[in-house]
Amino acid sequence: MFLPPSQCGQGQSALIEKARRQRDERQGERRRELSALRIQAWYRGQLARIRLRCQLRDEFRASLSAAAPAGGGSISAEELLSAAAKLLYRFDPIRDLADFELLARRLVSSSEATASRAAYPALLLKKARAAACAAQLSKLIAAISACLAALQPDTNAGHLRTASVCLSALLALSTPERWGFLSALSNREAYLSGLRPLLARAFSGPSGASALLASIGRFLWLGLARQKSLLSPLLLGALLTASLRAADLGGWTAGLIDDFLRHLLSVPGLVAHAAAAGEAALPGLLEADAAGRLVDRLAESDARPLCSEQSPLDAGRLLCTLANLVQLAQLDLRVLADRLPAFCLAASALLRRLRQLVSNGRAASSTSWHPVLGWFSHPCDPGLQESMPTVAKQLQLLCGAKMVRLLFADLLGYEVFTLRFHDELASGGSGSGGGSSGSSGISIKRPTFRLLKGSSSSASKTSDLPRRLWRLVQSSGSAADWSSVANAAAKTASQNNHWEDSSASPLHLLTLFCESSAALLTVLDDVELFEQERCLQLTELASLAAFLNRFVYSHVCAVGPDAANAGPAFQAALRLLAVLHTKDTRHPFCPPAVWLVPGLKPHAFLADLERERPAAQFLLRACPHVLPLRERIGLFRRLVRSDKNALGLLALETPPSTLIVVRRSQLVEDGYRQLAALPVAKLKGTVRVRFVNDLGLDEAGIDQDGVFKEFLEEILRRVLDPSLNLFKATEDQRLYPSPTSCVQENHLLLFEFVGRLLGKAVYEGIVVDVAFATFFLTQMLDRQRSSFYSFVDELASLDAMLYKNLTFIKHYEGDLSELELTFSYDEDVMGQVVTHDLVPGGRFVALTNENRYYGGFHSGHRVIQWLWEVLERDFSPAERALFLKFVTSCSRPPLLGFAHLQPPLSIRCVEVAEDQDTGDTLGTVLKGFFRIRSGRDAQRLPTSSTCFNLLKLPNYAKKATLRDKLRYAISSHSGFELS
Repeated sequence: MFLPPSQCGQGQSALIEKARRQRDERQGERRRELSALRIQAWYRGQLARIRLRCQLRDEFRASLSAAAPAGGGSISAEELLSAAAKLLYRFDPIRDLADFELLARRLVSSSEATASRAAYPALLLKKARAAACAAQLSKLIAAISACLAALQPDTNAGHLRTASVCLSALLALSTPERWGFLSALSNREAYLSGLRPLLARAFSGPSGASALLASIGRFLWLGLARQKSLLSPLLLGALLTASLRAADLGGWTAGLIDDFLRHLLSVPGLVAHAAAAGEAALPGLLEADAAGRLVDRLAESDARPLCSEQSPLDAGRLLCTLANLVQLAQLDLRVLADRLPAFCLAASALLRRLRQLVSNGRAASSTSWHPVLGWFSHPCDPGLQESMPTVAKQLQLLCGAKMVRLLFADLLGYEVFTLRFHDELASGGSGSGGGSSGSSGISIKRPTFRLLKGSSSSASKTSDLPRRLWRLVQSSGSAADWSSVANAAAKTASQNNHWEDSSASPLHLLTLFCESSAALLTVLDDVELFEQERCLQLTELASLAAFLNRFVYSHVCAVGPDAANAGPAFQAALRLLAVLHTKDTRHPFCPPAVWLVPGLKPHAFLADLERERPAAQFLLRACPHVLPLRERIGLFRRLVRSDKNALGLLALETPPSTLIVVRRSQLVEDGYRQLAALPVAKLKGTVRVRFVNDLGLDEAGIDQDGVFKEFLEEILRRVLDPSLNLFKATEDQRLYPSPTSCVQENHLLLFEFVGRLLGKAVYEGIVVDVAFATFFLTQMLDRQRSSFYSFVDELASLDAMLYKNLTFIKHYEGDLSELELTFSYDEDVMGQVVTHDLVPGGRFVALTNENRYYGGFHSGHRVIQWLWEVLERDFSPAERALFLKFVTSCSRPPLLGFAHLQPPLSIRCVEVAEDQDTGDTLGTVLKGFFRIRSGRDAQRLPTSSTCFNLLKLPNYAKKATLRDKLRYAISSHSGFELS
């Protein structure tokens, strides 16, 4: 029987599909069988390897335990080579840690053996075993690196001992000078030179020096990135020595130096802890010329990725790198003496990258606080937070007197500085571009200024430097001359589409002077600035203000605000001009005409404003004082009139008005209810007022602005009355928002209402009798966000007596203990006295001459008495000079005696039973005051802060200890914060 063709086709397709499925099933079955075989083979192999591993571990333990010293046995180098191979088979740094510690101890003792048979390193000299020993040496280095990477010293104290053993083995194997069997050889030096290439090959490769530096850096971070170091001086020294040995055997290649920078120098406070460890850690860093190598590498152009957006270091680690580099350079003065330009390039590159990270990290979602860099949108490592005090002390070295003298040694030697336009600037200069004779010519006597950008705070530390710089700027040319140089530089930058950041530019001198002067002026109090004339004489300040005023005006008018703002010198000059104007506003020292620009025609300036010329608009915002006050008021009134005209308020003879009805007995309540929610457009229009008397009757009279003025004056008088507790008055009856205004219901809405009333008064040109405190006006103008804003200056406008008393204490030359003050202050808060501690436990700490900068010693303390006895009886004149240099950075006393030393010599108690105790807690102060010790003698060295003439002295238990530690510290010449 035959089927239809259609059914035949369907049957054939079904048959083919069935065959395909069967074929796929057979193939799948074969794959499953093959996979099963592979899994079984892998499992059998893995099981065999595990059994072999266990067998080898048992044999390893048996071979080493049989030769244990306790049993009287010994192990030969051949046996140790075999035992090590058994342990290194499928080595696991966690499971095999105890066995590897045993092996490491054997390797150390074997390296010290004098007999070649027992000396493991001697196998390198045996032809039959040299290759195997060299290969195993590479594996041992990789195993040590893996162990260090697996250790957790922050959670397991036993891992500190294990790390010490591993490092001892590493140093024993990599230091042929210490191999015992070589000491008996006559040609020892020849063997040493031949062994170095073998050791260098052992440290090469991905598991060699680079991996070891990463592991050591991780271990150091866990041990040091905290408030109190977990690492002993010996362990820290071993870690640093091992890292230096790895880099040295690796040839200090560019890659290894980058690894050293990335993994070790980014550890917070590494160099500070090394300095504190003294002989155990510091000499190795200095002898290896680590600072010089790191500085040279950072100064190279191909090393800039470490300081660019591709850098693997975040802001916190980059800051630690800079801090360690600065202190290391100060400890090794050869770097600052021989490589100062390279150091400046390296530090500048790090500072620029930090500035970029800070600006990029400050987003609206910033939720992490960095003690040095401020708010960040990126989280900060908690360990980094705890170690920031140490890092901050390291960074202070960049602002120390020693650094200032080194950075600006050439500049301080100038007596006359002549300004001449550079060839690259001459094309954009004025007619005198080639540099004419006389004072208008500007020329640099040396090819470059070796100045570190951003070092204005350092310059301000030397009080004489700003005065020298100003006289140098003055003698170089007038404001017009400097403006011509800036104009030429701006035009060149416009042509090149970027600002030429050349250290040879004379504008660097102006930048340095302006930034350092602004920083210094910000921190000086009125006595220092106006009476003692610490920065500049008052006449010099007045001439400086006139110079900057003309420079800023001329430069903006010549090149425009955009081009001017691109220049660092202009920005620094504008900031200093603002600081001077603020100082003069609060305490006049300039004639009024100084702030006006000679030749400026107000009507022409106003015409430029009407034409919306950018230069005029910028000058009005940045330095409005160049326009006389009367003209500024007239300009404001014209702007108000234009605004009214735009709103249609002047188009009609009788513009629409808003009528409010207020009861005299409920003036504030009725005014707030009707005006607080009034739209801005209607508030800008005419507001009519109808008063209702106490009888409930409308008062006679038609409001033609007179009634409204009366209403405005009366309601402001009532709402600003301190008895309402919305505002509070200073002693001179200046108003500011009351700190306890929150007790008022809807107090924030009331403040907004007061603002609307004051805005209406200003808008209508109504003069009201309201006197606000200066600090409050500063807050309203948002000037407190400026980097040169001084809270101390503003304190006088809040509490003049408090400011006067603090300044008095600062400069008091008598016995402060007679004043019976403490480190606290009392405040009357709604009838209740609240005490605020200025330092922890400050209410219990009496203010004395000795602790003016807060410490824990008093004049009768035995350590202080010992100190004077040591200086007088035990120290030679040369040692006393070293002591003075250690504390004050100068080996000679002040010309008129120590009474004229500024700041006064101070001594702070540092209770060092705990290594990181800074002496700033109540417990430390009490222990120091009552001579309570922790039961062990102090081992730290005395330290100093030369910027403040401050000696930080540990609370030693013995006079001999004090004498020896002090003598060592002053004789070490190792710089700031040696411990």
